Amino acid sequence: AGALLPLDVARDLASLQIEEECAKDFLVAISRGKGRVAGGLMRGLSFPSVEGVRWRVDVTISTTALSRVLKPSVLFQLELSDGRLEKVRATAEGFTHTHTHTHTHTHTH
Repeated sequence: AGALLPLDVARDLASLQIEEECAKDFLVAISRGKGRVAGGLMRGLSFPSVEGVRWRVDVTISTTALSRVLKPSVLFQLELSDGRLEKVRATAEGFTHTHTHTHTHTHTH
């Protein structure tokens, strides 16, 4: 296995349009050789892919403190390639923010 060169990593992070602050933190972690991320990169770290998504919208009608809330949230169940099922809940505002932010950074203009 070849050496992990910071310049190569920085170039790869830039090509993926990773925000500069995040890229700097990542490079610092690699240069210090700490954590599982640096070791995993040296061994060819990989992550499971999403093979299926189920989702629903829940609406909180009331709570013990408030008689009328009407607050929506989105619940996702992700089926991963390693067989795990992960559940993620987001407020409507959080979902909108994540969708907008992800769309902006993953699509070329």
